[in-house]
Amino acid sequence: MKAFKKWQRNRKFRSAGPGRRLDESPSERAEAGSTRTAGNSSSTSSSSSVAAAAGAGAGAGAGAGAGAAPPSLSSAAAAALARVAGPSGTGKASSSSSPSSTVPSNSLADRRRAARAAVASEACPVCGASVLVVDLPAHVVACRAKAAKAAAKAQEERIGLAYTCPVCTLVTPKAAAMTHLRECCLAKLAVDPEDFEASATLVLTAPRDVRDPCVATMLKYMDNILAHPDDPKYRRIKTSNKVFSTRIAPVSGALAFFAAIGFVEQPPKPDDKDQSATYLVLEDGFPLEALEYLRVGLDSRSLKLTPKLDRSLTIIAPLPDAVAGEEDGTFFERSAQELRAEAAARRAALDRAREVRARSSAPSDSPRVAYQFCAVRFAIGASRTLVQGNFSVHEPASALFEFAASLLASPVPFGIRLPSSRVVALDAVVDLSIADLDLGER
Repeated sequence: MKAFKKWQRNRKFRSAGPGRRLDESPSERAEAGSTRTAGNSSSTSSSSSVAAAAGAGAGAGAGAGAGAAPPSLSSAAAAALARVAGPSGTGKASSSSSPSSTVPSNSLADRRRAARAAVASEACPVCGASVLVVDLPAHVVACRAKAAKAAAKAQEERIGLAYTCPVCTLVTPKAAAMTHLRECCLAKLAVDPEDFEASATLVLTAPRDVRDPCVATMLKYMDNILAHPDDPKYRRIKTSNKVFSTRIAPVSGALAFFAAIGFVEQPPKPDDKDQSATYLVLEDGFPLEALEYLRVGLDSRSLKLTPKLDRSLTIIAPLPDAVAGEEDGTFFERSAQELRAEAAARRAALDRAREVRARSSAPSDSPRVAYQFCAVRFAIGASRTLVQGNFSVHEPASALFEFAASLLASPVPFGIRLPSSRVVALDAVVDLSIADLDLGER
């Protein structure tokens, strides 16, 4: 029993590796010193440095005590304590050195918490629908984009956008503008088959899935002609060719464009293998400069006719000075105070309406919507007559000055006063768009 208690008292030193017990008798200490050899040199340099540092600390502590231990004993004890304490010196290994400290917790509580988060739902702040928490951020982004698109569409409908056809100058609503333009281009080609702008417009306004292959093929044909101007092989296109028949022929306006740039339909030559086919041939002498111009115009879409946004000019005359109640005879039943209050309210309403503002359907506390169009009001002349016109926010700010100048009886220098009471001149907005101006919203 006595031996077991002794073993239990000193077990931490034995588990720490080679060392010396603190309760050794002098005879045991002398025997251990005589049997110690140079085997300690087999230890690593890191262990020696740790033992030396710990020994210095232990020696200092021993000197402060009642009776200092011999240097050999203090060094052995310090080495054993350093092995047990570890780098932190707290008696247990550092938590940062434990491999398990870098492994995320996978306890039952954490797993249950993750499972609840995976099925938890929350109401969308935009549409109010119940959405899983994990899907909520993406759902909110999509809802806001959808709401902004709907708000912009409602604003365009309220403004009443209309476009002027570049072919017949007829004003049509926005929804029917492109359909009307294509009909006008077809009618124009029936009268003038060589109108390359009308034919190019039909090609460039076709659906994208047929437009892009068609334009790419047409550009390839034109590039070959420009690269080999003296080779007649590239000036001759077989209409039954698979590429031509599938990419170009089905697109409205494509054949008309080839005819407009100088291609003429010809029968096969006697040495052609397919005598049933027809060919489009660019006649010799066609100016290559004109072909290059048409090629660049088709590639850059500059040949495409585009409907122009109609200003939808509206003149809002000042409100009459008549007071409500004169028609139905109730005017004489009202007090003087009521009449003065009504007249003041009407004057205030007129002053508010005369402000230059870009109208929008968004409330003041709602997020700002990137509108593409706006209706701008001007108060023009000494009578401050209200005039309203529709604009695209991407138009240059100089369009506002052009619109206002067209309403003046004689050309005079003028500026535009913004809702912020800032007056801007034409020279100050040369590089700005309408969206860059602080027109306000209402």
